[in-house]
Amino acid sequence: RRVARYTRVSATHKLKFFGNSPKLIYSAAMSDGASAQNWLAFSHVKGHMSRGRQGSSMTVFRFIAWVFVGIAIALLGADGISSLEQKEPVIRSTAEVLALFGLDGYAVAEASPGGIKQALTTVMGVPLWSIIGLIGIVLTLIFRPID
Repeated sequence: RRVARYTRVSATHKLKFFGNSPKLIYSAAMSDGASAQNWLAFSHVKGHMSRGRQGSSMTVFRFIAWVFVGIAIALLGADGISSLEQKEPVIRSTAEVLALFGLDGYAVAEASPGGIKQALTTVMGVPLWSIIGLIGIVLTLIFRPID
């Protein structure tokens, strides 16, 4: 829509055909009327497309953030199903979930130095879904699309 405002329709069609390459956008602008004004009309598009390339890394981080949120919801759902099966609340700690994968979380915490030992011991007692969910939500807020 922005391109159609500044250029002729035929140049807009060429822009869509040529894709995101600034060199091809330049050639489309110059072949359509061969004036510097056409290129200036396309210059804002070039800047917008370079932001799109940077946006691809933002998209990857946004995807990772939503994966974290999805894993947190799955872990919370597993606790909910276990609670329904046993007819009492079941909340698995981080150490319990890591034990399912064959890792001893408390042994890792005990082997850590000083203040890290206390922090890891605390983290091992917290439900894993809350840790992963909090990280996912924070990443989702940091890498949200801004228009």
